Amino acid sequence: MLWGCAGMHADLPAPLQVQVPDICERVLEPVGMPPVTPRDDARVAFMKDEAALITANERIKGGRACVQDMRSGYAGTKAGKVP
Repeated sequence: MLWGCAGMHADLPAPLQVQVPDICERVLEPVGMPPVTPRDDARVAFMKDEAALITANERIKGGRACVQDMRSGYAGTKAGKVP
Protein backbone atom coordinates (compact mmCIF):
# COMPACT_ATOMS: atom_id res chain seq x y z
CA MET A 1 0.00 0.00 0.00
CA LEU A 2 2.75 2.46 0.87
CA TRP A 3 5.13 1.32 -1.86
CA GLY A 4 5.96 4.88 -2.84
CA CYS A 5 7.41 5.64 0.59
CA ALA A 6 11.15 5.79 1.22
CA GLY A 7 10.98 2.59 3.27
CA MET A 8 10.61 0.54 0.09
CA HIS A 9 13.84 1.83 -1.49
CA ALA A 10 16.61 -0.29 0.02
CA ASP A 11 19.13 1.12 -2.45
CA LEU A 12 19.00 4.63 -0.95
CA PRO A 13 21.95 5.91 1.10
CA ALA A 14 21.64 5.50 4.87
CA PRO A 15 20.52 9.09 5.67
CA LEU A 16 17.58 8.79 3.24
CA GLN A 17 16.51 5.24 4.01
CA VAL A 18 13.57 5.03 6.44
CA GLN A 19 12.00 1.97 8.02
CA VAL A 20 8.26 2.68 7.82
CA PRO A 21 6.21 1.11 10.64
CA ASP A 22 3.49 -1.34 9.62
CA ILE A 23 0.85 -0.04 12.03
CA CYS A 24 -1.43 1.20 9.24
CA GLU A 25 -1.43 -2.18 7.55
CA ARG A 26 -2.48 -3.78 10.83
CA VAL A 27 -5.44 -1.37 11.07
CA LEU A 28 -6.59 -2.32 7.57
CA GLU A 29 -7.45 -5.96 8.16
CA PRO A 30 -10.15 -7.40 5.87
CA VAL A 31 -13.68 -7.65 7.21
CA GLY A 32 -15.20 -11.07 6.64
CA MET A 33 -18.68 -11.52 5.28
CA PRO A 34 -21.13 -12.79 7.89
CA PRO A 35 -22.38 -16.33 7.39
CA VAL A 36 -25.79 -16.35 5.73
CA THR A 37 -27.75 -19.38 4.59
CA PRO A 38 -30.76 -19.65 2.27
CA ARG A 39 -32.90 -20.41 5.33
CA ASP A 40 -32.03 -17.12 7.05
CA ASP A 41 -34.55 -14.31 7.20
CA ALA A 42 -33.64 -11.80 4.45
CA ARG A 43 -33.96 -8.86 6.85
CA VAL A 44 -31.54 -10.44 9.31
CA ALA A 45 -29.11 -11.29 6.50
CA PHE A 46 -29.29 -7.70 5.27
CA MET A 47 -28.59 -6.37 8.76
CA LYS A 48 -25.57 -8.68 9.12
CA ASP A 49 -24.20 -7.49 5.76
CA GLU A 50 -24.86 -3.87 6.69
CA ALA A 51 -23.01 -4.31 9.99
CA ALA A 52 -20.02 -5.81 8.13
CA LEU A 53 -20.05 -2.87 5.71
CA ILE A 54 -20.13 -0.37 8.57
CA THR A 55 -17.17 -2.15 10.19
CA ALA A 56 -15.26 -2.16 6.89
CA ASN A 57 -15.89 1.56 6.36
CA GLU A 58 -14.71 2.38 9.88
CA ARG A 59 -11.50 0.41 9.26
CA ILE A 60 -10.94 2.29 6.01
CA LYS A 61 -11.41 5.61 7.81
CA GLY A 62 -9.02 4.48 10.54
CA GLY A 63 -6.46 3.38 7.96
CA ARG A 64 -6.71 6.69 6.12
CA ALA A 65 -6.21 8.58 9.37
CA CYS A 66 -3.24 6.36 10.24
CA VAL A 67 -1.55 6.96 6.88
CA GLN A 68 -2.22 10.68 7.14
CA ASP A 69 -0.79 10.81 10.67
CA MET A 70 2.28 8.86 9.61
CA ARG A 71 2.83 11.07 6.56
CA SER A 72 2.47 14.18 8.74
CA GLY A 73 4.85 12.73 11.31
CA TYR A 74 7.55 12.15 8.72
CA ALA A 75 6.94 15.60 7.25
CA GLY A 76 7.16 17.18 10.71
CA THR A 77 3.71 18.74 10.47
CA LYS A 78 0.59 18.40 12.58
CA ALA A 79 -1.89 15.75 11.41
CA GLY A 80 -5.17 16.99 9.96
CA LYS A 81 -8.64 15.52 10.13
CA VAL A 82 -9.83 12.85 7.72
CA PRO A 83 -13.23 13.56 6.19
